[in-house]
Amino acid sequence: MLVPTGVILLTLFDPPVPFPMISVWMLAASMAAAPLAYYGVTAAMRTGDVGAVTPFRYTRLIFAMAIGILFFREKPDALTWAGAAMIMGSGLYTYMRERRLAKIQSALST
Repeated sequence: MLVPTGVILLTLFDPPVPFPMISVWMLAASMAAAPLAYYGVTAAMRTGDVGAVTPFRYTRLIFAMAIGILFFREKPDALTWAGAAMIMGSGLYTYMRERRLAKIQSALST
């Protein structure tokens, strides 16, 4: 659907502007790095200790927001901050709850 839509839009609007070569190389580098990074995160979640790997998953949120602010001049709105706080808060709540349950379970088993 993207190709036919793109062809239609090309006929309706101004001619396309060619990318600078540095943009092409940056796009190619991100296309190569993204699947490798995703594979690394998936492999870490499969083989690593969840308690050790999970904090790194939350840092993706921080880095994504920082990249958006620094490179794309985005300004996160209140809903973005609220969503980030909800994600981080739920992770912290789950971590604290699991620690408390493990402590209770170890006390009951002794």
